[in-house]
Amino acid sequence: MYELLNFAVTRYSKVKVKERIFHGNGTGYYGDFTLNKDLSKYTNSQFLTNVGKKFKVAVRFSNTISDHGTPELLRDSRGFSIRFFGDDESWDVLGLSTPIQWIDVVEDTMTFHDIMNKDIATNVLEYDNKWNFVNNTPSALHVITMIYSDTGIPKGWENMNGYGCNVFSLFKEDGKRTWVKFHFKTQQGRDFYTDEEAALASFYEPDQHSRKINERIKSGNFPKWKVAIQLMEEDQWKDFDYNVFSTTNIWPHKEFPLIEIGEFELNTLSSDQIEEFEKIAFAPGNLPTGIGMSPDYSLALRVNAYPKMQEIRLNKKINDLPAHIKKDMELYKNNFVWLECQNRQDEEYYYSQPRNLWRLFNEDQKNRLYKNIARPLSKANKETIYKVIGQFQRIHPDYAAGVAREIESNVK
Repeated sequence: MYELLNFAVTRYSKVKVKERIFHGNGTGYYGDFTLNKDLSKYTNSQFLTNVGKKFKVAVRFSNTISDHGTPELLRDSRGFSIRFFGDDESWDVLGLSTPIQWIDVVEDTMTFHDIMNKDIATNVLEYDNKWNFVNNTPSALHVITMIYSDTGIPKGWENMNGYGCNVFSLFKEDGKRTWVKFHFKTQQGRDFYTDEEAALASFYEPDQHSRKINERIKSGNFPKWKVAIQLMEEDQWKDFDYNVFSTTNIWPHKEFPLIEIGEFELNTLSSDQIEEFEKIAFAPGNLPTGIGMSPDYSLALRVNAYPKMQEIRLNKKINDLPAHIKKDMELYKNNFVWLECQNRQDEEYYYSQPRNLWRLFNEDQKNRLYKNIARPLSKANKETIYKVIGQFQRIHPDYAAGVAREIESNVK
């Protein structure tokens, strides 16, 4: 009896490990990364110069605004975190299913929790807080347009792309930097659910994403992603009137084409998700020799914050910064490049990016976008709704009119 009780207590304690503030609900898998393009022109990193060598990887997929037990098919951005295991060091990329983030400055970071805030008295999601965050943070309009478009609910983890979001640097002994963004392109084809399809699928199987990829790996039909990069020369940021180091801005592929450098596949299941992935501590500062930071202000914030939060969550000091990253933190402490980039960017850019994305949608895609936004937005109060519609008006009058029309339809 006591043995059974001890087992139960041990298991319960194990399952109740503190979960992440964001990305709480997720699942991890193992696999292999193979480099097929030598980048020794830019870096001496073992991960980017040993063509043909296989490196073990651990990948964790997750919803962003989620706790353990929530459905995997929520409309949300997805976490896409990868750890590459080298001979004597590792490399983490903490990415998303969107190429951009919601915010990039510390003032916005302090209020970001509003998008998931629940009322203290009722324990119910506060829709006014969520949408007023968008009202007060125009940089979030780009990712809002992405998440509430057709791409907001992938049919499986294997059907979505991943993006590093932050700007990193490649360098060698001479210290010259090349700015780089990392992309992970699914080879299974991008495929997505509508809200109605996701609601029905989630009702019967809330953890469908994990089951599907588990079955693929068990059957030997291993999911694969192409690894690609975008490169920018060290002083090239001076040529642009927007902040190329902001995580809310994309690099246009026309100016910075994707360069395919390798591929990874997931081929091994975890034997214990709690021990192996709930306790894993991916960290933005976990960067190997030859890969460093940039004037990306968001990256500096994350590098500084993650070890502190992980020490609280896991109750141990973890992820001490490598020596070259400590130097980078000092190098970008005052970050005059970031300030110059941010000062030259007009506020209109926060609206032109989602406008350009919206214009790529056909009429059916636009109508679904309006409906997807209207469902949650209609639960906010009239003043909040009015302000949000005003933000969409600055993107395009038809965007605002479409959402307003669907909200009126919901109210009726």
